[in-house]
Amino acid sequence: MAYRHRDRLSFAAVVAGSACVVLVVGVLYAVLRAPAVPRPHGLITVVEEIKREIAPAAAALPPAERDDARVPAAAEPPPANGPPPQRLASVPPPTADIGATAPAAATPAPEASTVAIKSDVSPPRNAANRAGAPPLGNAPGAQRGLVILQIGDSHTAADYFTGELRRKLQARYGDGGVGYIDAGKPTVGVRSGTMRITASAGWTYRAIQRSESVGEFWLSGFNAVATKAGEVLTFASDNPVPFDEIEIEALRQPNGGGIDISLDGMVKSSADLNGKSTQPVVLRLKPDGTPSDRVRTLEIRTRGEGAVNIASIGIYQKQSGVSFNNVGYPGATIDLINKFDANLMADDLRRLDPQIVVLAFGTNEASKPNLNAAAYERNYEKVIGRITAALPNARIILIGPPDGAERPWHCSGKGPADAPCHPAPPEGASSAAEPPDCEWHTIAHLELVRDIERRIAERHGFVYWNWASIQPGQCASHQWVAASLMTPDHVHFTPAGYVKGANQFLDQALIPTIEKLAVRPNIAANN
Repeated sequence: MAYRHRDRLSFAAVVAGSACVVLVVGVLYAVLRAPAVPRPHGLITVVEEIKREIAPAAAALPPAERDDARVPAAAEPPPANGPPPQRLASVPPPTADIGATAPAAATPAPEASTVAIKSDVSPPRNAANRAGAPPLGNAPGAQRGLVILQIGDSHTAADYFTGELRRKLQARYGDGGVGYIDAGKPTVGVRSGTMRITASAGWTYRAIQRSESVGEFWLSGFNAVATKAGEVLTFASDNPVPFDEIEIEALRQPNGGGIDISLDGMVKSSADLNGKSTQPVVLRLKPDGTPSDRVRTLEIRTRGEGAVNIASIGIYQKQSGVSFNNVGYPGATIDLINKFDANLMADDLRRLDPQIVVLAFGTNEASKPNLNAAAYERNYEKVIGRITAALPNARIILIGPPDGAERPWHCSGKGPADAPCHPAPPEGASSAAEPPDCEWHTIAHLELVRDIERRIAERHGFVYWNWASIQPGQCASHQWVAASLMTPDHVHFTPAGYVKGANQFLDQALIPTIEKLAVRPNIAANN
């Protein structure tokens, strides 16, 4: 009997052991089969202070010299007397933003950061350029990818044109990171094609186009502002994005609040934005112990009471690949760039340190009834001077405005979208009669604006690309609306139209410029 009992125990032990082995093997198999989810490593956070306090607002320029369009208030009525308001190309394409439209619900505050913040003052990244030395990335052993910055109006802000360029270049030369992104969802027409951006309900937005406190604005031109704890800005991607540096542009100010910064759900850093005076700061996060890392979600959450101003985030992979950064302002003209604080703008440009800068303005200028051509040329030259002073080695490309059409201001919402179109009269000709019955007419001064921009490009040896050159002549926008390449407003393109323009610009202007760079960036064709 004892032997039988022992045999039964031995058999049970064998069965139990086999089951454990099967379970362990199954777990190992499941773990090995599961896709790896990269988690950000530890981060070192540096706070870079821009050593200047906010100066009082500068006196406004005379109207004849001021050419920056403003963001119109909602349902703004036309003046009772006087000329009609100028038309602003600020209506975005109807396609939904890649980001969610509903605000994200606030969630409980995370635990305190385990990474200390150390304060440091970093020199401008392009200091070597200003001293006449080779640009960054040319030093022995240094590596850097290709950085492109496009600044423009709503055509740039929508990130359809620039998004297609980014996609094509990164597929060809490698992924240089997400790049520079506006904080939150500041206004209709500003979107990101790189990440889904959501903001909780407590965020409001301030725009340099409506403010004279220019020293509070970084290059994004918008500030996301929150005053309560628990407000959240989230930047998310379906796929992990590479980075070797993350920058957050903010303001330190009296009675300022604080923020926690989380990567993939883990609080990695915190920042106190309370200060004795209003001062722009850059929060810079770098991987600790590894050259680069990857992240899917970045979250900024306010903590405590006090105002928090966030202007932008930048997720950069600066050692290789292509970073294509779009900075756009719906309704803007070129002179909005002259409104920025010169020191802050220069600091932004030097930190981005692009080898190529693309300027894409002209639609809003061309719709001014009394465009001052000489003032426009002076204002454009001032912008060129700002950029070349900060980036003396950058190549610059000017994009002339595409064709567009408009109707008399009182026709808003009236008449069919397919009403007849009339070409603009020759520049300098006597003003033609207003088209009857709310019909379309080509935006008046497009050719004048293109001529000015072409002349500026020739004067400096820049590349000039005429967007309208790929369109079929007079009233081309009317034909492209019928072909579903432009939206019914006859100013903006559909996503398909922006893709068509981007592909032509890439082949005709951008790739030839990249191939002529004196110093080859750290990129390698994937094809």
